[in-house]
Amino acid sequence: MADHVLLEAGNDLVRQLSHEREAVKAVLELVWNSLDADATKVDVTIERSGTTGLDKVVVADNGDGITPEKARTAFKQVGNSDKRVGGTTDRLRRPLHGKAGRGRLRAFALGDATRWTSTARAVDGQLMRTTIESEISRRTTWRIDTQSAPGTDSPGTKVELWGKQAHHLNKPLEPKAATQITAALAPYLLTWTDIRVIYDGQRIDPQTQIQAEEFEDLTFDYEGQTHPFHIRLIPGARAQSAPSLCVTPPAPRWRASMYPPNTPTSPTPPTCCGNRRPGTATKSL
Repeated sequence: MADHVLLEAGNDLVRQLSHEREAVKAVLELVWNSLDADATKVDVTIERSGTTGLDKVVVADNGDGITPEKARTAFKQVGNSDKRVGGTTDRLRRPLHGKAGRGRLRAFALGDATRWTSTARAVDGQLMRTTIESEISRRTTWRIDTQSAPGTDSPGTKVELWGKQAHHLNKPLEPKAATQITAALAPYLLTWTDIRVIYDGQRIDPQTQIQAEEFEDLTFDYEGQTHPFHIRLIPGARAQSAPSLCVTPPAPRWRASMYPPNTPTSPTPPTCCGNRRPGTATKSL
């Protein structure tokens, strides 16, 4: 069954996002979308035209996918996403990073045509495949087709972008593109070590961003008890990179406030890593 969804957003905002010239940022936004869907593997494939130019970008993941119900709401609005500050993913309770659903429009920086193919379980438990398509000439209209998925399918999403010719598209092909993506994802990947991100055939390794480390054992008081915790401070690999702060809390109900801010209390909090922000540390660093 196919229908069309009209995006409810001002033309100026749509034009600004869809003409975004920072191609690497657009790729990164799609990777974050995958991680926000609880993916543990994200594969970014760069298909080349001839020997140099970029022909197509494909971002595939093994996340929970986009249900038919969510597709019809998520592709209708920009700015009212459920990715609130401090929000977490549905299944693994990882922090959300997407910015108000703008990634789908920024994707047009990588291609004049876009297709999202996603397999997910609908509210009734049935495995469904949803295809969402649009193009730059009608970027406020999305064609959504839903059908039952074959039994051999598994949840996940594949985003395909193609048909654009622009000088800025050479940036994802440059060696420094992988470095930029690694720097942006490093604190997250140092925390959730089961995640694999592949960029143009190369696995993103957050360890390459570590030049030096500092460790400190501290304590804090919570509900009348004193608990130990471990701080790991990782300076950025480049001078302009903010340092990352990693905290390993053993306490069962400690609120993980170092990374990301406002993470809800968890019975088994993970090691937390992230950019150091004022007021989050209990020790001057």
